Amino acid sequence: MKINEPVTDVEIPMQEGSVIVSKTDLKGTITFCNHTFLEISGYSESELIGRNHNIVRHPDVPAAAFQDLWDTIRAGRPWIGVVKNRAKNGDHYWVKANVIPVLRDGQIVEYMSVRTKPSREEIQQAEQLYRAINSGTYRGEGRLRGLLKALGNLSLGRKFLGMLALMALAFLLTAASSWVAMDQAESDWDLYQRDVAQRQVYLSQIKSLLGYGGAIHNFKNYVIRGDEKYARRFEQEHRQLTGVLDEYGRLAGLDRQERASLEAIGTVIDRYRNALDVVRGMRAKGQTVRDIDRRVKISDAPALEGLAQLNRRYAALTRARSERLASNLHRERIVTLATTLVVFLLLAGLFWLALRRGVMRPLGAAIAQFQRIGEGHYHDDIDIHRGDELGDLLRGLKTMQVRLGFDVNDARERAEQAVRIKTALDNVSSSVMMADNDGTIIYTNKTVESLFREVEEDIRKDLPAFDAGRLLGASIDGFHKDPAHQRRLLAALKDTFDSEIRVGGRTLRIVANPVISASGERLGSAVEWSDRTAEVAVEQEVEEIVSAARAGDLGRRIRLDDKTGFFRRLSGGVNELLDTLGMVFDDIATVMGRLARGDLSRPIEREYQGMFAMVKDDINESLVNLREMVGKLRNAADEVNTASNEIAAGNNNLSARTEQQASSLEETASSMEELTSTVKNNADNAQQANQLAASARQTAELGGSVVSRAVDAMQAINHASNRIAEIIGVIDEIAFQTNLLALNASVE
Repeated sequence: MKINEPVTDVEIPMQEGSVIVSKTDLKGTITFCNHTFLEISGYSESELIGRNHNIVRHPDVPAAAFQDLWDTIRAGRPWIGVVKNRAKNGDHYWVKANVIPVLRDGQIVEYMSVRTKPSREEIQQAEQLYRAINSGTYRGEGRLRGLLKALGNLSLGRKFLGMLALMALAFLLTAASSWVAMDQAESDWDLYQRDVAQRQVYLSQIKSLLGYGGAIHNFKNYVIRGDEKYARRFEQEHRQLTGVLDEYGRLAGLDRQERASLEAIGTVIDRYRNALDVVRGMRAKGQTVRDIDRRVKISDAPALEGLAQLNRRYAALTRARSERLASNLHRERIVTLATTLVVFLLLAGLFWLALRRGVMRPLGAAIAQFQRIGEGHYHDDIDIHRGDELGDLLRGLKTMQVRLGFDVNDARERAEQAVRIKTALDNVSSSVMMADNDGTIIYTNKTVESLFREVEEDIRKDLPAFDAGRLLGASIDGFHKDPAHQRRLLAALKDTFDSEIRVGGRTLRIVANPVISASGERLGSAVEWSDRTAEVAVEQEVEEIVSAARAGDLGRRIRLDDKTGFFRRLSGGVNELLDTLGMVFDDIATVMGRLARGDLSRPIEREYQGMFAMVKDDINESLVNLREMVGKLRNAADEVNTASNEIAAGNNNLSARTEQQASSLEETASSMEELTSTVKNNADNAQQANQLAASARQTAELGGSVVSRAVDAMQAINHASNRIAEIIGVIDEIAFQTNLLALNASVE
C-alpha cells in the first residue's frame, strides 16, 4: 500500500454542510473533483486530475479497509465508511465517505464518491477500529452476531420459508398437544364405555331376560300352560342371564353392593331353574296348576331389588362418568384452545416482529429516505448491510441518494457559477442579451435594457411595434427590417459576427457569438449591443478635421456643446492637439519666414513638450548652426573675393607681360617662369577656394540635415546651398579661364 509522507497530528475540520465530491475511473484515477476537495486537501486541480485517488490516503487507515472498499464497489454495491485522509501539507481530515459504482447499460463505467462531515462519535469509533486492526487485536463481530447477521442476510424467500417451517412446527406442537388431549378424551371415553356403556348393555340384557317375555315370564307360562317350549325358553334365557351376570360380575370397578345385587338376581334365577325341574316332575305326575303354585313359592323381589340397585348404580356411574368426561373434554378443549391461541399469538408476534423488522421497518426507512430526498437531504445514513432483497432496495436507494447528492451539488455549484456570471453580466457596462435557437430573447442585462429604453423612440420611427419594456420573450428578429435574413444569419453562426445596423437614425453595433455547451450542443446566441450614433458622428467630425489638417487647414475645431463624457473629452483633446499643432507650425512658419528673409537672430521661444520640444530645439540649433555657417561663408566669400582680385590683377599683369614677350624669347621665358609661378599661385588659391567651397558645402549639408527635421526650413537651406554652388561655379570658371590663359601663354 502506498505510504504518503510526511504526516502531522494537525486535524483540518470539515465545515458543517460541506460536501467533497470526486469521480474516478475503474483504476482509481481522479477524473473530477469539486472546489471543496481542492480547498481541504490543499492540492490544485492540476495536481489531482489524472492522479490516483490514493494521493490523499493516510497511513493510519488499514489496508483491509481499502480492500473492503474495492471489493464492495467492484461487486456493484455502495460502500459507506469513515475515512481519515491526508492533506498535501501532511495534516489530516476525517470524512464520511459514500462511494458508489456508476452503471451504464448494466456495466460499471466509473466510481463516484460523496463525502460529508462525520460526527465526533463516528470518528472515535473509526480510530478505535483502525487501532485494533493495525495492532492485530480485532476479532471481528463474534459468532452470535455473525449468525444473526447471516440470518438477516437471507433472502426474503428463504426467510418466508423459514417462517413457514416455524409455523408448521408450531402447528405440529399444537397438534401434538391436541393429540394428547384427544388421547385423554379417548381414554375417558373408553373408561366410560367400560364403566357405563357396558353396564347399560348388561342391564338391558338383564331387564330383557328377566322382564316380560323373559325367563320368569316363560317359567310362569310353562307352569300355567305346561307347554315344553316355555320350559326350553326358560332354560335358554337362564343360561343367557347367567352368562350376562357372570360377564357383569367381571367388570372392573364393581362395588360390593353391585356384586350383591348381581348375586341376588342370580340366586332368584337359579331358584327358578331348580323349580323348573320340580314343576316338570309335578307336571309329569299330572298335578294341577294350583298344586304346583302351592308347592313352588319363589319371590322375585330380591331380583327386582338387585336390578333396581344396578340401575341406580348405573345412573350414578353414568352421571359421574359423564360429568368427568364433560369436565375432561371441557378442560382439553380449553387447553387446546389456549395452546392454539398461545401458539397463534406467538407465531403472530414472531411474524409481526419479523415483518416489522425485516420488511416494514426497512420499507419505512426507505419511504422516509425518499421523503428526505424529496425534501433535499442527500447525505442521511442508510443501512446497506442487509443481504436480502430489501437490502438491495436500500443499496439502490443509497446509490440513488449519492448520485442525486452529487448531481444536486454539481447543479448547485453550476447554479452558483451561473448566478455569479448572471450577476456579473447584469452589472457589466456592455449591453448583453441572449437568444435561444429559435431566436427568442431569454436574457437581457441592465445595460442593454437601459440602452433600448434610451433609443426606443428613435427605433419606433422605423419599427413602430418595438417595445423596450418587453424584450424578454420577444424575438431578436424584431430589431431588424429583414427578420428572415437575421434568423438565417444567427442559425448559421459558427464564429464571432460583427456588424452595424442603422435603424431610426441610430447606428447600432452588433457582436454575436454562438453559445456552445461542453458537449457541443448549440444553446443559442449571445449578442452585444452598442449605440455608436454619437461615436459615428464624432468620427465624421474628426475625419473632416483631420482631412482639413491634412490639407494644411489647422484652424477648424470640433464642437463641444453637443457632446458629453468620453466624446467630449476626445473632441476637446483633438481640439487641444490642433491648437498645439497650430502654435507649433505658427512658430515654425515664423522662424522659417524670418530665415527665408535672412533673419537668423530670433529662435522659437514658446515652451513645448515631447517631440514638439525636440523639433523646437532642433530648429533653434539649426538657426545657431546656420548663423555660424553664414559667418564662415562670408569669410570664405571675402577670401574668394580677395583671391579673385589677385587673380584678376595677375591676369592683367600676365596679359601685359605677354605682349612684351613678343620682342624677346628671354623676356618670354622669364615671363613664362613668372607666369608659371603666378599660375601656380593662382592654382593654389583656386584649390584653397575649392576647399573652402567644399567646407561650405559640408556645412550646408549639415545644416540641411538638421533643417530637414523641420518641414519648410529645408527650402531655405537648399536655396543657400544653391547660392554657394553658384559661387563655387564662378570660382571654377575663373580657374578654368586661368588654365586656358596659361595654356595659351605656354603655346605662344
